[in-house]
This record gives sequence, C-alpha cells and structure tokens, in this order.
Amino acid sequence: MKKLLFIPFLCWALSLVTGQEAFKVPEIPDAAKYSNMTGQATALIVNTINYAKSLGKTLEDAATFTGEQFKTSWNRELGFTGFANGTLYLSVLFFPGAAITIPEQSETMMKCSIALDPEYAKMFPLFNVTLEEYLAFHKGLITIVGDYLGAEYTSELKDLVLTVTIKKK
Repeated sequence: MKKLLFIPFLCWALSLVTGQEAFKVPEIPDAAKYSNMTGQATALIVNTINYAKSLGKTLEDAATFTGEQFKTSWNRELGFTGFANGTLYLSVLFFPGAAITIPEQSETMMKCSIALDPEYAKMFPLFNVTLEEYLAFHKGLITIVGDYLGAEYTSELKDLVLTVTIKKK
C-alpha cells in the first residue's frame, strides 16, 4: 500500500521539478557568444543598409548618420593611434575568419590587409545587400570616426582582400 501512495507522490514531485524547468537561462560558451553576436551585429548593419535602400536613401546617407552617432563614443585623446588600433580591433570582430596582417606602419601611417573568408562574403546577397555595399557603409561610417580622431581612412577591395590605409592628418 505504501508503494501505491508513493508512486502518485513521486509523479507529482517530478511534475513540479520538470514544470519548473520549462524556461532555463542558457549557459553559452564565450566562443559561441562571440560567434552569435558577430552574426547578430552584421545582420543589424545589413538590415540598416537594406532599410536605407528601401527608403531611397544612399549608403552614404546611412553611413554618415551612423558615423555621426558613434564618433563621440571613441576617445578623441587617443587620436591616430587609437583609431588605427580600434580599426584593427573592429576588423577582427566584424570580419570573422579573416587573415589580417600589417604590411606597413610608421608613426603617421598604418596599412593592413584583410583577406576575407569566402564563406563570410557569401551571406550578403541572402539579405539583398552586396559585400561591396556592406564595405561602402563600413567605409563611410569609419571615415567619419577617423576624421573626428584626426585620421584619414581609405580602403580598397580586390579579390576578397580589403586593403586599409590609415594616415594621421
């Protein structure tokens, strides 16, 4: 008889435990967080580009607006060096799988080469945006930040290699 009473009690207790775990905060490894957030940030940028296009705005309009919003979040006192290092940092974040090298640098200039991952480049057409449009938006935005920090930003894409040159003004 005790077993018969114990079984319903056990079922009730199990339903409480499993019922409490319908929602659970996920435990995500840092590498997965980085990968997911890089994708999310890129998707937001691509969506911004697509939205601007849907309104008849140019990429330059959208990039200028975004650059003006973000430029003051950069530490102006770090100037050219801060801008060059910040650009390298963002390149690592926003171009996953890219091979980044610095073939030239001096006190007043830094040139880096960003060999983009071909798989990364394939995703843009899925969202009605080309890689070239994405890079034009990026260039427009970062040029405004560079100007704010006393630096000149130029870039060129050839065969999935983005060559970036940053010069002190």
